[in-house]
Amino acid sequence: MQSAEAQLTTFDREKGVADPQLEKQIALQKLSEFEATYNSTQVAIKEAEKRSRVVEEQLTSTPAQTVSQVRSSANQPLLQQLRTTLLDLELKRTALLEKFQPDYRPVQEVQKQIDQTIETIHQAENSPAREETTDRNPSYEWLQSERTKSNAELASLHARADETLGVIRQYRKQLGTIDLNGAAQENLLREVKEAEGNDLLYKQKREEARIGDALDRQRIVNVAIAEAATVPALPARPHLALTLLFGILLSCLVSPGVAYAVDYLDPSLRTPDELREALQIPVLAALRKENAKRHVS
Repeated sequence: MQSAEAQLTTFDREKGVADPQLEKQIALQKLSEFEATYNSTQVAIKEAEKRSRVVEEQLTSTPAQTVSQVRSSANQPLLQQLRTTLLDLELKRTALLEKFQPDYRPVQEVQKQIDQTIETIHQAENSPAREETTDRNPSYEWLQSERTKSNAELASLHARADETLGVIRQYRKQLGTIDLNGAAQENLLREVKEAEGNDLLYKQKREEARIGDALDRQRIVNVAIAEAATVPALPARPHLALTLLFGILLSCLVSPGVAYAVDYLDPSLRTPDELREALQIPVLAALRKENAKRHVS
């Protein structure tokens, strides 16, 4: 018993086992909590990935720059120069018409230049100069910040999921170790209980032997058991059963012989054939015994 208790103590000290059932219950509870955390983290990862894809799609369709100010104004120096050119051409045409006819080639060329200058003036007046001022698009900047935030959050969630999965694996491994240590501890406890039972039995036997020796020394009890009583294998009266069995067999053998002897020794005639054989005469009629008695009476 002392050896079994020493082995149990050494095992508990080396393995650090106090109460395997309680440790298993705590480990199962922690494992369930971490599995729930891992599942919620996976859901958050899917949500973050979806949000990141939406932000990327919006970034591709959102310009980085946007127009903040637009100014329209006529180009006065160009118009002034065009009007001056037009005036010079008209003076030149007037001088040529004083000397030549309108179908004269130099006159036609000057007229053509005048028409082009007038058209240019009309275009400059109808399409004024446009100045646009651009600046950074605040929506684009917000989407960029959201993308950065989503990527950082996604990386954090992946790291959390990996850490949680590692803890789950550790708890599962710990549960296996607890089961093995629990089985080993159960075996050692069983050995200790068996040793305690044997020790108690030995002490009881020793006490009974001590009491018996004391009684023998004081001659209080002078009766000793020579042989312990045993349970008989056969019943107390086996002859009755054998007699009954023998009687049944004898009756089965004697009954057919007695019946045959009685029938053989009976002198009465019971059938017409027996009568014919006994008297050697033919039998004309046979009446039943009851009818014969009634007719006689």
